Amino acid sequence: MDSPILPEPEDDEGGKDRRLRPRYMPHPDVLRIAAGLVVLAGSIVGLVTRLEATHRPVTTVLPPVSHVVYGEPTLAALRPASDLSSGARRVCTDELRPQPRSGAWRCTSWQTLALDEIGVQAADPGGPCTHRTTANGARAWHCRTRIAIPEAALHMPYRIPVFFGDLQRGNGIDQKRVPGVCWLEVRASPEARWRCGEWRPLLPGFRALQAVDPGGPCVSRTVDEETGVWWCMSRT
Repeated sequence: MDSPILPEPEDDEGGKDRRLRPRYMPHPDVLRIAAGLVVLAGSIVGLVTRLEATHRPVTTVLPPVSHVVYGEPTLAALRPASDLSSGARRVCTDELRPQPRSGAWRCTSWQTLALDEIGVQAADPGGPCTHRTTANGARAWHCRTRIAIPEAALHMPYRIPVFFGDLQRGNGIDQKRVPGVCWLEVRASPEARWRCGEWRPLLPGFRALQAVDPGGPCVSRTVDEETGVWWCMSRT
C-alpha cells in the first residue's frame, strides 16, 4: 500500500520555519506599565528605609551611680535612673512629727536626685524626736528637737512671716532702736548666761515669737524655725 502524500511545509517570508517565531509579543504599553511599577516599588522601599532611620530610637547612655543621698527615698529613687526624666526620683531629707515618740513623720524638704545619684534609707537611731534631718550627707537621721512641737509652731505657716528666737536679747546696739529677735546664742558654760551671737531685725509686717528652751547642758544653740524650739549645736 502506498504511503499518503503529505503537503509540503510552507515557508514564511524569510524562508524560516514558522515554529521558530514567538507565538506572542507583549504590547509596548504593557512593558511601560511594568517598568513603572518596578520603579515605584523601589521608591517605596527607599522611603520606608529612610523613615525607619529617621524614627529609630536614640539610645541614651546614662552615667553610673556615683553619689548616695540618705533619707526617706521614693520607690523610684531606690533604683538607678532609667531615662533623662528624674522627677519621681526624690529623697526626703527633713521630717517633722508633733509628738516625740509617736505619730507619722511629715516631709518638709525633698531633694530631687541627679542622674548619677541613688536614694538610700537613712538609719533611725531611735529615741524621742520631733524634727530630724540628714543634712550634710549624714547616713543616719539627726534629731534637732526632742520635745513636743509647741502649739505656736504646730499650725505654721502663719499668714504673716514669723521669727522664733529670744526676744529679750539683741546685739546691744540696734536693739534699742529697732525691734528684733536673737536666733543664735552662746555662753561660756552650761551655768552661764546666754549671750546673743546673731540678731535679726524685724521688718514691718513680721512677727516675733519666743523660742522654747528644752533645757539640758548646752553652750551654743540656734533656733529651729520649723518647731520654734532652741536646737543645741554644742554641749561642751
